[in-house]
Amino acid sequence: MSERTFDSPVDIAIAIVNFRSTPLLIRCLETIERHGMEAPSIRVHICENASGDGSDLIIRDEIARRGWSDWVDLVVLGHNRGFTGGNNVLLRRILDCPHPALQVMLLNPDTEVELESIARLFKAMQQHHEWGVAGPAIVDGRGSLQTSCFNDPSFFGEFLHAACTGPIDRIFEHRRTAKRPPHDEAPHDWTSFAAAMIRPEALLAVGLFDEGYFAYFDDPDLCGRIRRGGWTIGHCPSARIAHLEGGSTGIRDIRSQRRRSPAYQMRGRARYFAKRHGIAGLWLANLCWHAGRAVSWTRELIERKQSHLPKSQWRAIWTNALRPWHSPHLPHPPLETEDREVRSAENAPTVSV
Repeated sequence: MSERTFDSPVDIAIAIVNFRSTPLLIRCLETIERHGMEAPSIRVHICENASGDGSDLIIRDEIARRGWSDWVDLVVLGHNRGFTGGNNVLLRRILDCPHPALQVMLLNPDTEVELESIARLFKAMQQHHEWGVAGPAIVDGRGSLQTSCFNDPSFFGEFLHAACTGPIDRIFEHRRTAKRPPHDEAPHDWTSFAAAMIRPEALLAVGLFDEGYFAYFDDPDLCGRIRRGGWTIGHCPSARIAHLEGGSTGIRDIRSQRRRSPAYQMRGRARYFAKRHGIAGLWLANLCWHAGRAVSWTRELIERKQSHLPKSQWRAIWTNALRPWHSPHLPHPPLETEDREVRSAENAPTVSV
């Protein structure tokens, strides 16, 4: 089947990267469908990121069976390019359309969109021209507000995270990386890309995701570049999207069972601090973490409590400490750059529905 293109203009282009989360993805598409495709008009672009479990065939069949082919586009990749690489493939397609969308939205497959939320987020972006990115209120499966707005990762934030001690957290609440869920539209340093709307002009100005991040730390990196480009990072509390956190990555089970953090998460952390502060800054961040860990370890010893941290985290934070730039990808890929693999994946006969 030849590659299909969309020529009609739309208001919002939604990018979803799927990896072994097909049932959750189908549910996500069902919640998007409830909005209707008229006001604002929506088109969904899906990247099947080499799940290797037949997900591409299942997704293709579901799109055909449910009559979604008018508003859902599917791209299948030959190997897993991570959250950043998969989204970059989609963002290039979206921004290269004959009629680019007015807004671009990133959405995880393990999300469910509440009624009117996409329209409210779109309206907020249209009203706040200074916003380069806007995040909705993120809730869990029971409807409880979750952290979605953040301060930039910092040296002191690393100390507070490792210390995890109530009195210290209360005193330095404003310095913690994760903020309390806000109830207003005040700007933040960055927002979770589990669900976020991005102004295409911002992407055209600063470029796409740094593919040196496989997943994690890509959102503060891109939001930081967008802020330095002159935009702010907004928040729309009236838009609510449920995020079944870890449904697509398994991170929820890792935390609950205190298993080791994924290597790609720690590599992303190293890359972020090294990009912002150099290798010396990365080492300083690690030393601040160890200082905080000394606080929490002392508290746990006195109170006979289990650690809140993954196993061997003291060792994991030194991942890539000597080679934080080591990556098969170039940072900040420009919009006009498409390597042979991406072109081959996008033009393959069985790529698109």
